[in-house]
Amino acid sequence: MKSVPLLLLAMCLISTQMGAQNAHTHANAASIENEANSVTGWSGGAVISSDASESQHGSFSIRAVSTASNGRTLTYTYNAQIGVQYTIRIWAKEGPQVSNPAAPAFAVWSGMTGFTTTLIRGTDWAEYVFNVTATSTSPLIRIYTSNAATSSTAGNTIFIDNVSILRVNSDSAPPSAVTTLAATGTTATGTQLSWSASTDNIGVTGYQVFRNGTQIGTPVGTAYTVTGLTQSTSYAFTVRAVDAAGNVSAAGNTVNVTTTQGTDSAPPSAVTTLTATGTTATGTQLSWSASTDNIGVTGYQVFRNGTQIGTPVGTAYTVTGLTQSTSYAFTVRAVDAAGNVSAAGNTVNVTTQGSGGIVDYTSQNANLASVDWQARNVFAAQTLGIGTTDTQGYALAVAGNVLAESVKIALQTNWPDYVFDKDYSLYSLEEVERFIIEKGYLPGLPSADEVKDNGIDVGEMNALLLKKIEEITLYVIQQDKKIKELEKKGKRLEFFHVTPEQRKRNKSTY
Repeated sequence: MKSVPLLLLAMCLISTQMGAQNAHTHANAASIENEANSVTGWSGGAVISSDASESQHGSFSIRAVSTASNGRTLTYTYNAQIGVQYTIRIWAKEGPQVSNPAAPAFAVWSGMTGFTTTLIRGTDWAEYVFNVTATSTSPLIRIYTSNAATSSTAGNTIFIDNVSILRVNSDSAPPSAVTTLAATGTTATGTQLSWSASTDNIGVTGYQVFRNGTQIGTPVGTAYTVTGLTQSTSYAFTVRAVDAAGNVSAAGNTVNVTTTQGTDSAPPSAVTTLTATGTTATGTQLSWSASTDNIGVTGYQVFRNGTQIGTPVGTAYTVTGLTQSTSYAFTVRAVDAAGNVSAAGNTVNVTTQGSGGIVDYTSQNANLASVDWQARNVFAAQTLGIGTTDTQGYALAVAGNVLAESVKIALQTNWPDYVFDKDYSLYSLEEVERFIIEKGYLPGLPSADEVKDNGIDVGEMNALLLKKIEEITLYVIQQDKKIKELEKKGKRLEFFHVTPEQRKRNKSTY
């Protein structure tokens, strides 16, 4: 007779849990009960939108993409009762990543305790569960598309879906551990996992399957088919049970599996739907439908004019670095895990636009009608030749005359004021004369043959000429001193050749 009340009590507890009100109340792409093609209730600095191509539950998910101005956040505030425990469940995965690593994460939550920063790992959907206690009537959930080190990087993307925020009932007992996990039918790319049902004081609602410590699935039943494995590779699998209150069982037994060696020799299907859109002067956007394979396509090879230029995993590729007003031929081949490459599919011929953005001036495009030499500045990252293609290593080479109102030379050598240093060694005039007789030009200056072969550096030559002027100045000063000394000696000799009467008259002078 006592079993009836106990059964009724268990049914009431299950009914209470199943009917618990979800505090994620807004109708949006991540809602469970009232999904809508919107992001109502969610806000933040990231670019937030509804996405119909990456849903985990229903038809839509929420996508958040970082901006270049620290727009990295996706936030949601729910109504709570202070001191009450809540189980928050959010399905999430990484989207396209610009930074490596971008490290998206659940972080900096407020108005609750029990939360710890949790990274979002992998491009497969995974459920993230948080058991928290409210310290505010309006707790804030915050999700980052990337870490602080990439705050100025745009394009890092995450997806979230299937969000529930449930008040925790009195059930705190986790289900029993899964200790009967087994693997059968292992192939080169997959295996079949099965186990006995876990038990719980109220009821098990599902299971979490882990591969090498990473969650890969959440089946409701006691079996799970693993796919996408690599041949001749070892994997470790475990399973945990989950009840309606979000309690997760302890780890049970681990099953170690080694996949077989594959014998796949069938190539994927050819890519016959290649298209190009958004062609500019320097690039274009390629896209195509996914290729099919007996086991699975792992990526693609993109070719431009027969040369491979990229190996994307997905079915799109952005081509950059093209030349304006130029034709290109693009093809794509699919590749599977065994390295088999598909046959060639359709070819897309693209001609880039004649203008768009800054155009480099080169000998190939200088005569194009789209190049306006008068309307833009000319910037050369390497050397520039005018009238010649042989710049001989100089930044600018001109074959012809140059007319300019002003030319400034910024010398990298010492200005020749060192000639006036006390320890400067000045040639004697006799040494200069011997050098001229032997060589036919001034010491320290280039000869006519050297100028003919090598030309002259204007700044360097001005410095050499000034050096000679300063040396000539020193010679003039030396000669002036000698002349004055000779004048004094002449006057002394004149004193001895005058009469006594003249000497008396001039005595006052000497």
